[in-house]
Amino acid sequence: MKYSMNVERFCAFVRELRSSKDYMLACLFDMSPLDCEVYNYLDSRKSRMGDVAEIAKKINRDRSAVQRSLKKLVSLDLCQRVKVPGKERGYKYMYKLYPNEEVKKKMIDMVEYWRNQLLRSIKEVM
Repeated sequence: MKYSMNVERFCAFVRELRSSKDYMLACLFDMSPLDCEVYNYLDSRKSRMGDVAEIAKKINRDRSAVQRSLKKLVSLDLCQRVKVPGKERGYKYMYKLYPNEEVKKKMIDMVEYWRNQLLRSIKEVM
């Protein structure tokens, strides 16, 4: 079949990207390098959770920049903001990534959405 070579090349490209989750996240969700760094930090933790001050300190970035990245991750529905009791004060906010399977599903849904949009555009133009 004429298309099999292209499909094979595409599959090889996807396999090659597997080692670059950052690249896929950045492309699919328009994430900045800092957004990916914050995501990866949370992903590296067993609890998949952290607060703004802790994350900023661990990745050596400005607290306000980390706050903006976390806000973006929440808006992308990749993590959630959770109110937890504080040690010294009433409460604080923590940020928790959704499980990898949920993130994977969101990525697949995004690719399918793009595919459908592209097919619709081709049908309209041709």
